[in-house]
Amino acid sequence: MIKKIIHICLGTLVLAAGAWITIPAKGDIPITLQTFAMLILLRCMMPLECFGSVAVYIILGLFGVPVFSRFTGGMQVLMGPTGGYILGFLLMIPVFSLIGGLWIKPKHEEFEDLSRVFNILTIGIRIFLGMLLAVCVCYLAGTIWYAKVYVNGDGALTLREAAKYTVRPFIIPEIIKLIAGYFVSRFLYFWGNAIKYAFDREE
Repeated sequence: MIKKIIHICLGTLVLAAGAWITIPAKGDIPITLQTFAMLILLRCMMPLECFGSVAVYIILGLFGVPVFSRFTGGMQVLMGPTGGYILGFLLMIPVFSLIGGLWIKPKHEEFEDLSRVFNILTIGIRIFLGMLLAVCVCYLAGTIWYAKVYVNGDGALTLREAAKYTVRPFIIPEIIKLIAGYFVSRFLYFWGNAIKYAFDREE
């Protein structure tokens, strides 16, 4: 239980750190490392722990703790142009878990070796695809929020028009973060498991 709490706290800190690293961009939405941080959490944490980290992050921000981008906090940030992305972090978890978290298990002993090889070859593909779709869901949530909540509640902007401000300027940075997130999370996951295995053996 204590380990899970520590994991959740560390995940919240990683997510906040990603929000604090901000690159100015045109419009109301800055470029941050939040999606990069989320990819790390998705790969290295259990789904419930990841959900807990995001939930704590949002709750802290709502109470005014400066965990959001530009060291801001409060309800006004969540109701602002980036609120949809923040809520979209919660949606990233089940999307990645359903795709990147699937493990193929052999059904017959005679095909066990073949299944293991196939599993190893497809793990990376499924994890990357899960990350890609999770990021797409986050941007979809951000776009819907921007068009329907932030700009005008009666739908003054269509999703296509809103995407000019919420998606298009971030395509190249997001591709870079996606690739970096895949390899960095893979490295952290491998060494994290190696360290955990070493400690378990000592116990």
